[in-house]
Amino acid sequence: MACDALMYFSDERIRQLAMDKLKSTKKPSIYLDLLVNNYKIGDDALLTDLVEKTDGYDAIHHLVFGLVDIYNANPSPLCKAPLEAIYHKMNCGLHRGTILKIMYENNVLSDKIFQEMQYDSDDDARALYRKIKKAKLDNTKTVLSSQT
Repeated sequence: MACDALMYFSDERIRQLAMDKLKSTKKPSIYLDLLVNNYKIGDDALLTDLVEKTDGYDAIHHLVFGLVDIYNANPSPLCKAPLEAIYHKMNCGLHRGTILKIMYENNVLSDKIFQEMQYDSDDDARALYRKIKKAKLDNTKTVLSSQT
């Protein structure tokens, strides 16, 4: 599809097309790739709104591909709201693991979701939980040893 090819270009006209289509279409996932190289601060609100308005396994699953591409290309703490919203709506373990990794890398992983990770059906999500937990323990040990 043309949107797949346009995802590699940054241009105000492509961004405007994305904004127009994301606000008006019933299948916004088709146009999410247009934001990969045209994402701007504030787009997180639109993306969160899209997730909140989307229902159904397939529709949610299609959205997650675009969100992952957008936030892999545009790391930002602003990923928190849209990624948490989609995390709570989906049951695909593989994508939950990817979403958790992006939230962790952007320092926006909530304590509640962190605690849930240890029970996730996805091996990568559980491995990430163990990695984070170990890092927290190692950090605590370092802090304690520096105080003595």
